[in-house]
Amino acid sequence: MASESPSPAATAGAVVAQRTTAEQEADQNAVDDAQYRKDWYRKNASITEWAYRTLVILQLAFAAAVPVSAAARAPEWVAALFGGIAAVLTGAQQTLGLGQEYVRLNATHVRIDRELRLHRALAGPYASAEAPAQLLATRVEDIVAEDTTRWSARPGKGRTSARPGQATPPACRVWAGFSAWA
Repeated sequence: MASESPSPAATAGAVVAQRTTAEQEADQNAVDDAQYRKDWYRKNASITEWAYRTLVILQLAFAAAVPVSAAARAPEWVAALFGGIAAVLTGAQQTLGLGQEYVRLNATHVRIDRELRLHRALAGPYASAEAPAQLLATRVEDIVAEDTTRWSARPGKGRTSARPGQATPPACRVWAGFSAWA
């Protein structure tokens, strides 16, 4: 009687069983790093979106206060003050580029999230990869490097580092000075 060859699932199980603890830790580190980066982008995208929306709402409120103060016959300086504040807020919005920053950060978050989902399902490029975790690490690093290049090409980019001794990551420039977020 001919011997049966082992099923693909049994073969995969044997390969997993032969892996060393160091290899398993390296795989887990790759997944943890990708998750950390995804969370970092999500957090900074949320902060940037909040700052952008707050700035726009304040702009609208102060701009709307100009005709209201005139109609209420407030002193002229009140309308001028409201108009000046609205102008400064408009300038800040343009200078900081929070709308574009939010879009960039959120897009990178979504791309990293997609890679994590494909990796977990062993789908897409991970289905046939010999080392799915290493492929995940490489693909996430490529996404972050591409984002860093886009971020550094922006005029007036930030120059602070999120962690001392590390290269400057793409960060929400507005909040780079706050240690809680940088």
